[in-house]
Amino acid sequence: MKVHITSLLDEELNKDAVRFLKLLKDFDEPLLDKCTTHSKLSTITWVFTIKSNYSLSGAGYGNVIE
Repeated sequence: MKVHITSLLDEELNKDAVRFLKLLKDFDEPLLDKCTTHSKLSTITWVFTIKSNYSLSGAGYGNVIE
C-alpha cells in the first residue's frame, strides 16, 4: 500500500509530523532537473556515509560539500 505524502499533509497533524513528512518528499525529488537516477535524499545519504566511513571532521565534510 503506497501512502501519498500530500494526502497526509492535508490531515490534522502536529507541527513535527508535518515537518518530517515534508522532508520525506525529497525522497522523490530528483537531484537535478535532468538527473533521474539520484534523489536529494539518496545523495545526502551517500555523502554522509562517506563522512562516517572516513571519519571526516565537520570542516572536512564542509569542504567536500562545497
